[in-house]
Amino acid sequence: MTDDRIEDSRPEQTSSQASEAHTQRAPAPYPPPYGAYGQPGQPYSQSPPPPPFQYTPEKPMSNLAIASMVLGGVSVLVWIIAPVTGIIGIVTGIMGMKQSKQPAGTHKGWGLALAGTITSSAMWLISVAMIVGMAFLFVFVDKQQKDIQHDRIVATQEIESDLTTIRVRMELYFTENSQSLEPGGPIVNDGRTGLYPEDAPKVEGSLKISDLVSVSDLNNRPSEYTLSIEGKTKATITHTRTNTRMIISDIGAGSWSLEETHGFGK
Repeated sequence: MTDDRIEDSRPEQTSSQASEAHTQRAPAPYPPPYGAYGQPGQPYSQSPPPPPFQYTPEKPMSNLAIASMVLGGVSVLVWIIAPVTGIIGIVTGIMGMKQSKQPAGTHKGWGLALAGTITSSAMWLISVAMIVGMAFLFVFVDKQQKDIQHDRIVATQEIESDLTTIRVRMELYFTENSQSLEPGGPIVNDGRTGLYPEDAPKVEGSLKISDLVSVSDLNNRPSEYTLSIEGKTKATITHTRTNTRMIISDIGAGSWSLEETHGFGK
């Protein structure tokens, strides 16, 4: 009986030993690839596939941006029309900027539109300022010319009035000096109208402007006039600054003429 128990236990011991030996000889499994497992405690998951390639067509250039830049350049080259081209360039530039503003813009060319807007705006301001300045300058010059013309007319009238006063005094002298412009007659610059006494101051030498009129009698200074006597009845009175002359051909007959050259500024 002892032998039977020994024989029965041997196969079981052998089978256990074989299983343990098989377990020891089995190779270890390969580690899973990186990222194959999720977080600890989560089941295995794969990375999502990349999205499919989508083709995005290139946006067209904004015609409004191009127009704004062209109008800005035209305004620079021909500034006189910039008040018109500048306004159009500003409007088209702003519209082009809105049209090409990213990312929702339907066109490209935002920088071109911005440059056109800035150029058009600057030239519009410059051209308007220049035109306004030229207008003020034109008005100023025109006023100056009118003032000068008015002053010349007034000056001419004053000169003619002075020449007439001198001629009238010469007629008085001619009458008081026995129908002659020669020396010896009374000095008539005191404003009297005639009938000078015998002891009145007399003209010595050739008749002069100062013998005929005083400072208060003329619009201009007496020194601006010269007198040239030619015999008993002829004389020439000249305004030296303008070279306007009154030529008296016969003082007794009241025959005289006026030569107006209006050489102002000489």
